Amino acid sequence: MCMFSSEIQEVKDTKIFARLSGRETQYLVYSMSLAADQELAMILPLPVAMTSHKSLIRFISLENYPDFFSHIIQVFDTGDDMRSPDMVRSRSILEVHQVGSYEASFVPSLVDFVRLDPRFQLPESIWNSLPQYSDYGFAVFHLRVNKEGKSEPFHPMAFEFATRSPDRLFFPTIHVHDGMIHNQAYFDHHLLYQSNFDPVEQIESVLLMDAMNGDRSSIDYTRFTYLPARKFFHIEKTLGIVDGSQPCRAVRIHGEFPNQDIVLAA
Repeated sequence: MCMFSSEIQEVKDTKIFARLSGRETQYLVYSMSLAADQELAMILPLPVAMTSHKSLIRFISLENYPDFFSHIIQVFDTGDDMRSPDMVRSRSILEVHQVGSYEASFVPSLVDFVRLDPRFQLPESIWNSLPQYSDYGFAVFHLRVNKEGKSEPFHPMAFEFATRSPDRLFFPTIHVHDGMIHNQAYFDHHLLYQSNFDPVEQIESVLLMDAMNGDRSSIDYTRFTYLPARKFFHIEKTLGIVDGSQPCRAVRIHGEFPNQDIVLAA
C-alpha cells in the first residue's frame, strides 16, 4: 500500500499505474480504498533525480477521471480481449498544490519534513529504520476521510517525477499503517504499467516471495493485453499519463510478502 502519517483501520484494493515518459521522468497514478477516523497524509517515497535541472515533480489532477482504473482492471480480471504471453536548506513552509480533491506537497528530502504540517509527519524512528530513503523525495497527499471508520475510495492521485533511474519503473509499495515498520505486510495490489520491457524478465525483477508458501504462487505476472490502451482508457482524460498506442501489462499481488517497494527493470 503506502505510508500513512496516522494509524488507519483498513486499506485495500490498491492500484498503481506506472510509465516512463522517455524524458527521464516517470508517471505514477495511485488509488486505494481507505478507512480511518482522522485526517491524515499518505506519503510516497520517490527515487527522484536530485541533480535534475527540471522540476522534480508535477502533480496531475484526475478529478475528472475517477474511473481511470475501472475498465482496464475489469479487462485483466475477466480475461476479455487479453492474451497471455510467455512469460543549506530553506525552513519555509512547503508549497501546497490543490490537485483535484487533494492537497499535495513535494518534500524534497527527509530533513524537509520539518516544513510540513506536524500532523502529517512520521516519527523519526520510522525514517531511521528506512535508510534506503535517505536521499529520496516524497509526494505527500492530505486525505480528508469521513471519520466514521468506513472504507471509501479516493479518486486516483497522479504525478510525474524526475527519476534517477530512467530504465526502471518504481512502485511505492512499502507499508506503514500503524506507526511501525513490519518485516512482512499484506499486499492487495494491481500494478499496471506500459513499457517495452520483456514481460518474462519481470518475473525476476519483482523480488517478493510468498511468506506462506515460500514461492511466488500469489503473484500473477501473466496479465497482458495486446490491444492498445486507447481501447480501455479515455486517453484525453489521462492528460498524457497513458500512451494510447501501447498495450498495458499488469502484475497482481495478493497475500503476505516482504515489506518493500517494487521495481521493474529492463
